[in-house]
Amino acid sequence: MVKIKKLKPGVYRYSDVCDFLSDDKKINLKENSCEDYSYIISGYKILSSRDIVSFRTKTQLLLINYLSEKYEFISSVKWNFEPKIKGVKIDKYGNLTVDDSLVIDSDCDIFVYTKINGEKIGKTIRIVINDIMNKYQYLVHYYRHNEDYTGWNIWSWCDECNGDKSEQIDFFEENDFGRLAGLNMASFKLRKYDWVESLHKMAFSNTLSTEIYATDWDWNVYTNFLDAYKAISPKIKFAIMDNDKEIIAYLSSFILYNTEFYLTCNGKEISNISYKIEERKIIFKLPCDFKLDTSMYYEIHASNFFSPCKVTLRDVLDKFCYDGDDLGITFNKTKVILKVWAPTAYKVKLYVYKDYNVKDGYGSSYKMKRIKEKGIWVIELNKYDIVNKYYNLNIIINPGTKDELDNFVVDPYAKAISVNGIKGFITDINNIEDELIVPSNFFEHKRPVFESHTDAVIYEMNVRDYTCDPNSGVKNKGKFLGITEEGTRLNGDSNIKTGLDHLLELGVNCVQLMPIFDYKTVNEGKCDPDDYNWGYDPQNFNVPEGIYSTNPFNPKSRILESREMIQKLHEKDIYVVMDVVYNHTYELSTFDSLVPGYYYRSNEYLRYSDGSGCGSELATERFMVRKFILDSLIHWYENYRIDGFRFDLMGLYDKKTMEIFVKKLQEYNSNILIYGEPWKGGWSTLPWHESIFKGTQRSKGYGVFSDNYRNALRGDNGVPKPSLGYLTNDYSKKEEVFNGVMGAINDFTDHPTEVVNYISCHDNYLLYDQISSHYFNFEKPYKSFDRRIEKDNPLENEIVKRTILGSGIILTSQGIAFIHSGDEFLRTKFGNHNSYNSSENINMVNWKYKKYYKKVFDFYSQMIKLRLTHKLFRLDTKELVNIHFQGLYAPDLVVAYTLKNNNKYDEWKNIIVIYNPYNENKLVYVPKGKWLIYVNSNYINNSCSENEPQIINKIEVDSISITILYEI
Repeated sequence: MVKIKKLKPGVYRYSDVCDFLSDDKKINLKENSCEDYSYIISGYKILSSRDIVSFRTKTQLLLINYLSEKYEFISSVKWNFEPKIKGVKIDKYGNLTVDDSLVIDSDCDIFVYTKINGEKIGKTIRIVINDIMNKYQYLVHYYRHNEDYTGWNIWSWCDECNGDKSEQIDFFEENDFGRLAGLNMASFKLRKYDWVESLHKMAFSNTLSTEIYATDWDWNVYTNFLDAYKAISPKIKFAIMDNDKEIIAYLSSFILYNTEFYLTCNGKEISNISYKIEERKIIFKLPCDFKLDTSMYYEIHASNFFSPCKVTLRDVLDKFCYDGDDLGITFNKTKVILKVWAPTAYKVKLYVYKDYNVKDGYGSSYKMKRIKEKGIWVIELNKYDIVNKYYNLNIIINPGTKDELDNFVVDPYAKAISVNGIKGFITDINNIEDELIVPSNFFEHKRPVFESHTDAVIYEMNVRDYTCDPNSGVKNKGKFLGITEEGTRLNGDSNIKTGLDHLLELGVNCVQLMPIFDYKTVNEGKCDPDDYNWGYDPQNFNVPEGIYSTNPFNPKSRILESREMIQKLHEKDIYVVMDVVYNHTYELSTFDSLVPGYYYRSNEYLRYSDGSGCGSELATERFMVRKFILDSLIHWYENYRIDGFRFDLMGLYDKKTMEIFVKKLQEYNSNILIYGEPWKGGWSTLPWHESIFKGTQRSKGYGVFSDNYRNALRGDNGVPKPSLGYLTNDYSKKEEVFNGVMGAINDFTDHPTEVVNYISCHDNYLLYDQISSHYFNFEKPYKSFDRRIEKDNPLENEIVKRTILGSGIILTSQGIAFIHSGDEFLRTKFGNHNSYNSSENINMVNWKYKKYYKKVFDFYSQMIKLRLTHKLFRLDTKELVNIHFQGLYAPDLVVAYTLKNNNKYDEWKNIIVIYNPYNENKLVYVPKGKWLIYVNSNYINNSCSENEPQIINKIEVDSISITILYEI
């Protein structure tokens, strides 16, 4: 039996201490009450960042005074310790250190203390000789308010290493703050298990410190123990209004005994407020006559020392939505009208500048008028006073309070901007009389049309990569205009077509442009080959990226030139798909400076969700977020004549939103091409049942990429060695491959129009590099290497055979065919599997490879021609696929890629056939047309029906080699 004489000072859950309290201190809880409280045991206590100290580490001490219903941190402390040991030091700030003069044989303890009214207040700290933390450069402390650390660890990586260095770090020790781990790489995320849940990216490079404190509720990170502990001390942490009936607040610990709460509006208490407490959550019920004014400042107050907490208006702002189609700048004959949705703003001003680099607030200012019920601010000005000038918005929120915001923001609806997107630019982008912004006949030129989505052979390209090679023969290298140039040839070889002519020679009919709207991390004003990014870091969604313009300092140039590129591709009967990244923004300020807390997805503690792994994700389920994205899509469709959209990380869009997008876009074009990635980049607050994944798209009018098929063919994306696939001798993947050949109709689609088949794209290893990774190791840093491919006969190379087998299978499968630029002549990034911010030297399409591997290119072009010539490869319903593939199961797929030097067959080209070794009759399906067919070198047939595919029956051999030659 243990007798407890006294509890140590601190904050305790009431249920844990009530048995030790005197009767006059006990709380009379109602019967069956769910309420709970914290109780303060008065007195002084020392807390420490670690319970040990060692060489080259620092332990921080903190003195805290727990008083009745409050506590305080003591800033001025006279510290001491015993016994005295040479080399052990403590300064007035409580920093305990050990220097090299320490001489001890083994670990030992010291008692660190201070005196309060003659009484020693102290704590034992252990001096450790061999501290595990000494081998780490950085320390991470992590605190969880529910004190449950089960499954939590750290994923750490090096930003400068292109993702090649990364590792999981487990927490090593427990201390007064929470848990502690050591890292040697500067960037990290806190995560639960293997990405079941995760917090936003943190980086030591952003703090100029080697020690970070982080919590599960706080968006901030701290670099000293005092600030971190203040952050987790009892307080009202968050208060959120998602509807006009209630406000939910959260406490950092259980409610303190005898605490009362109340709500104020601009400092005045609101009457008739009731509330109930559920552990750390307080639910405030608002009176029936409560009317929300979104521009007012609402706060939750407590009767104890808790600081007041601002109420963040979140989902409730949907009640103040605006459904007009005139947000941003619009023009009439004499006026410029600007409308901005900013319902929480107290005041909004428009600032107009003669030049983009004028300091914010130093231009001509104009007060905007508020339309309260719609959350809109509006102004009309004389067009000729402000046209062709720069502008931004001054948003003032909660003036005169501790949470006052005075933000300068770029209009999110801006359709023209300055260099690097610093300010918006006032111009009518559809003024057909302005030849500097609208190409001749742009709005009248004919768009290409697909009868079915399966007609598309998509060619993914990056505007910069495609022509920046010094040998490309393109004048405007890496620019929109570079893709418009005709007659370009490889430097030194007039027989090798590049650029636009290459697309036409290859035969693709659809180009997917990697992100071309304005992104953040490349300096548009300086053309530096090493300053590079793919563009998945959005900044201004409605304006083309300036790095692709010949003059990024002229806001009209990027608009004109991107339109000229699209128009030229249309003239060549090439469909243009835009890769759009509406799932996140690179910086919170893009929208959060305008309407704090609304545009971005967050959890119940206002912790922003980072399901992209690249930045805070947009809350597509909210009305004005959904509207912004839809308005932007329509803008690109109408004003730039984009033909389709590829959605990055479609798993971060809720299903209802995507269905609305598809329905609305189909009103403009009933057969518009829409597809995307049916996955997320990390943990998200968007519930799984509302997310988009493979199968969600069934009969919904859009398609998804099939990573099932990609992985079956080439293996997964493991680094440095991916797993094996069908192409690298894992024949257990045959059935998965055949599911892909069938357009996934027996997997996750209703029709083959809903699946995009690919084997290579900008993400992960290129196709050649993926296959090569099983044969040799790539050197770091990434540099060119001897591929040992005979240029005269590359098709005899083992790796090449496997790459073209994979591409041939993709190009003869049901569904939408997709290839990545440069794969048609064995493009390599020298083993760099994540080159998003590598140099041009790594990312560029090297046109010399087309000369070296022309026979590989010829194979691709012939396969594309075969696909587009024969509808059998482009069936668009499940019923048609089942008819033509009846009886086939898990086929062997054979590519015949060599021709005998026999003049008799010069006019014939090799293609793929699907062969079924499991069917009793050994059926072989051949599309209609004129063929020469050989089985084990024996001639079989020289013609097929013009109406039906030929079936060749009763092939008796078990081991079979099929070559089919098709007349071009």
